[in-house]
Amino acid sequence: MVKGTQQIGMMNQASKLQFTGNWFIDAGILGFVSLMEAVYGWDLEKIEEKIAKDPRKIYYGYFPFAYLYKWLSDRSQEVNHELIVKIKAELEEKDFKSNEDLFDFIWWNFICELFKDSWAKDKSKLIYKNNAYKINKIKKEYDYRNTQIYLQKIEEREKIINEIQKKYANEVKKILKKEKIEDKEDIEKLIEIKDKSIPNDLDKLIELLKEKHFDIINFLKKEWENNVLKAQKFTEEESRFYRIPVDSGFYKNFLFFNFQRGHLEQKRSFFDMVSYNVRNEEMLQKIDKTVNKLLPSEDEFSNISYTKFSSEPFINQIKYLFVYLLCFIYSFEEYKNLGHVLFYSPDLKFSYIVNKKLKLHKKKIEDSRDPNAIFKFTWQQIINLLVEYKSSWSLENMYIISYQRLDNQAQENVEYIGISKLQASILLDDIIREMLNKRVEYRRIKNNFERKWVLEEFIKGKSLYSIIFNHVKLVLDKEINLSYYSSFYSLIVDAKILELREQKESKKLFSENYFNNYKALVNEIKEEIRFTSYKASLIREISKDSAYMERLARELLGALEGEDKTMFLNILLKDLNEEKQLCKNVNFNSWIFEKIVLNDISWKNYALILVTHLLLRARRR
Repeated sequence: MVKGTQQIGMMNQASKLQFTGNWFIDAGILGFVSLMEAVYGWDLEKIEEKIAKDPRKIYYGYFPFAYLYKWLSDRSQEVNHELIVKIKAELEEKDFKSNEDLFDFIWWNFICELFKDSWAKDKSKLIYKNNAYKINKIKKEYDYRNTQIYLQKIEEREKIINEIQKKYANEVKKILKKEKIEDKEDIEKLIEIKDKSIPNDLDKLIELLKEKHFDIINFLKKEWENNVLKAQKFTEEESRFYRIPVDSGFYKNFLFFNFQRGHLEQKRSFFDMVSYNVRNEEMLQKIDKTVNKLLPSEDEFSNISYTKFSSEPFINQIKYLFVYLLCFIYSFEEYKNLGHVLFYSPDLKFSYIVNKKLKLHKKKIEDSRDPNAIFKFTWQQIINLLVEYKSSWSLENMYIISYQRLDNQAQENVEYIGISKLQASILLDDIIREMLNKRVEYRRIKNNFERKWVLEEFIKGKSLYSIIFNHVKLVLDKEINLSYYSSFYSLIVDAKILELREQKESKKLFSENYFNNYKALVNEIKEEIRFTSYKASLIREISKDSAYMERLARELLGALEGEDKTMFLNILLKDLNEEKQLCKNVNFNSWIFEKIVLNDISWKNYALILVTHLLLRARRR
């Protein structure tokens, strides 16, 4: 009894949902949770509760059905929603002798029922009888005992199609925008036509075509019901015909997606995948591009000369590894103008909450006029949640991973954007975050302006100085209004980070800032903002003439563009000498001396702050 209890405990422990630190496996775990929630309505807590109670029913029962149910619904195919209610009721009541008994029950009673209509419609796509023999030679797809009945019905429909094309070529071309009826979609377009102007004889032929078309579909449905749902048994030859019509650009050569596999092979492959049966399923023996398109192929791994990247070491640690890898794509949410996006942190619950919040606001984001609102809102949710939970542990190893397309042919716009510990620490401050969470005009493109989202650039670790410099140039040319507070905060934050990095290089690798989540740096930034906001603003008193202030701003900006500190100071001092009162201001002079004259690290940031103050005052007069 004790031994049995220990075995169940070990099994539950291996099945427990927890991140591994391997981001693409963790993404699969998150995708698994997302899939189960989408189909059954269970949140993370409920899924964990059910796994703890009976992991077999989750992985061998609920999961296979959920995966294929989602596959169908994602392709806008008809799905039987009542099956979800039914599977919940029956799985809760029944007990099973083995994992295979449980899987077989789900396969024959739920998955096969799920695919009855889609299978029949898929088979009805054969339009011309001769094509069956061509396909037969390559894939042997139509080898089964009732081939003659099936082909006879195809031939009957084909005669009507040929008659329509022969007698009413012009009408067909007008309706289909092409000369020949080539596929099932063409037939459906014809039989759904509501045009009263078509000839009566053509209308009668279309009605007859409709009758024959649905006769084929109904025949196929009966075949599926009799030989699959009821008999639940057929030969290997028949198995090819009854192949479940699933495909995947992401897992093209993986498991049951392979076109060469018949129905029984698909069933066995799916079971072996859940069971992590590397002996039966060769594709399970390695982890490479076959199971995740963001990985290199087996031959491209750098350590290939020493050993293959085998999946076997994972068996004891991650019992349902390939279940998670198969769910990888479900961890991503598709957004307009951005592609597929996933937020990832080292913690399952935190990642789950952030991604769920994004989904809840998806429609609101996509309806926004701002084309980049999705990405902006993503970081907004992450930062807000960090603040809400005071999660200083999550400041590192947080990423947004996005892609436009992943399949056998291409990987488009794959991007990993992470928040470093330094950036995340700064963004936990409400005021700084709010000031950086702005979009500023960056450059003109024809009749529009390209904008930069300052927060995004900051998270990416890019210099904010160049963005603000280009923004100020546009302001100086009177094309846009100055985004002052965003510019001011950006330049101060940028300056303090530059100074911090210089200190690290000259003194030691890790400073006190690093170990206290950069609290000292945040305090320095806030103090510098308070200090500089007053002293730099004194430049506004240099003149009351707007034209004069704009001229001075232009000259100073020219010196900055050439990164010439000497020229900048000469221009500034010349004008200061003309304004005796400001020249005698100790506060202003000491600030210039400290922040520009003696500062070789971040002098440009403070110099540009002076220019923004000149423009701000000039535009107000």
